[in-house]
Amino acid sequence: KDRIFTFGVGDFANNYFLNKLAHESLGKAEFIDKNERIEDVVLRQFTRIQNPQVKDININWGKLKVNSTYPRTIEYMYDREIFSIFASVTGDVEGKVVLNGYVNGEQYVKEIDMDNFSTEENASLLRKVWARKRIKSIETGMKMERGEKRESMRRKVIEISKDNGLISPETTFILMEVREEPVLGI
Repeated sequence: KDRIFTFGVGDFANNYFLNKLAHESLGKAEFIDKNERIEDVVLRQFTRIQNPQVKDININWGKLKVNSTYPRTIEYMYDREIFSIFASVTGDVEGKVVLNGYVNGEQYVKEIDMDNFSTEENASLLRKVWARKRIKSIETGMKMERGEKRESMRRKVIEISKDNGLISPETTFILMEVREEPVLGI
């Protein structure tokens, strides 16, 4: 199957079409703003084109009780490109997480030992990072949707934003301080 790698240049590029075309073909969309160097974006796409894809990806979470992940599913990754997955976990963080996939028909296995991770002191920060990434993912998906599905995604962004105290394009937080006026007693 051929992969399609799309470019959008300027403010008037059709984000919906370019994202959808790249997504459906397991390619990647890139957008170039007027103040951005085009060479960097083009080189990033050519690196993806020239390096093999990791396919048929499966994550075995081992002992972890995973509530949700961002991204929810991994259809493909690009070799030599950083990839992150965030998981919201209940209970202890222990054991091994195993990532399986295939690169050029050969099996790829990566084990991550969770016993070496110190998550207790950074739990609040990690939760905020997860929430920020999840909001970003939903916002990206919103560009490709219309109608009720888009509205449902917008409500999810608001929910995550409020639950984690994060500002998003869909939310604003207002701080109100109540002070006593010492002279008037108000």
